[in-house]
Amino acid sequence: MTAQLARARAVIAEAIPTLSLPSLVPVQSELWRQHVSYRGAVHWKFEPPETDEPTDYERLEHVGDALLGSEVTLLVHELYPKLVVGARALIKSVLIENLTLSQLATAYGLPSTILTSAAQSASIQSNPGVQACVFEAYLAVLHDEHGPTTLRDFLRAIYEPLLPKLIDELRPLFLSAEAAAEDSSVNWVGRLCEWATQKGAVGRKVHFGPPDRVGPSHAPDWRIQCHVEVQDASLPNRSFEAVASSVARAKSMWAFFALET
Repeated sequence: MTAQLARARAVIAEAIPTLSLPSLVPVQSELWRQHVSYRGAVHWKFEPPETDEPTDYERLEHVGDALLGSEVTLLVHELYPKLVVGARALIKSVLIENLTLSQLATAYGLPSTILTSAAQSASIQSNPGVQACVFEAYLAVLHDEHGPTTLRDFLRAIYEPLLPKLIDELRPLFLSAEAAAEDSSVNWVGRLCEWATQKGAVGRKVHFGPPDRVGPSHAPDWRIQCHVEVQDASLPNRSFEAVASSVARAKSMWAFFALET
């Protein structure tokens, strides 16, 4: 996990309970909250017969996921048009990931409304992945019954107050890492390698991932991943990711993250 991602998740977890969330818009369909266990799963290779109707939220969740992703992408672009691709990607991903959607679903009291088989009710309703799916399925029904404008207004009422909090917290982290990468007097990659090979430090390993080119072809960035293993039960293994204009700068950034977190 990158330092930025860890901080972004913490900001969202702290912010959601303080938000004045918009009320859920009433919808007629209850399919959005029906888990596959509620009526029993029937699997088809391509599509069910004309006479069969969906009995769970899976198709709706698929649509809601796409609608949510597009609305959040547009919102980020409209409010912060100068954000670089790497920052946009991180911010969008953390705003729409299952962890965030589970927290929103919980804030709305959705888990207890999920329809499941009686035997699995407790485990399914407390599953963050299911909670996130139900929230996305609700968005799809909201779109189907009330249209795109109502959906957009609902989502923006949630995310417009949340987005500035996230930006304000992440900007210093990105800038500090960028500054560290530009400081030629400090070899962050070398320092990380020294940390891994320190005398008496058994089990420390640093894995360098291959560079991945991202962004537009005329101004590409490079994404680098690093995995740090620590053979110590009190310390977790960690993964870091950085995006920069060159492979060398990206490596310096993730080495900085690894050493500073």
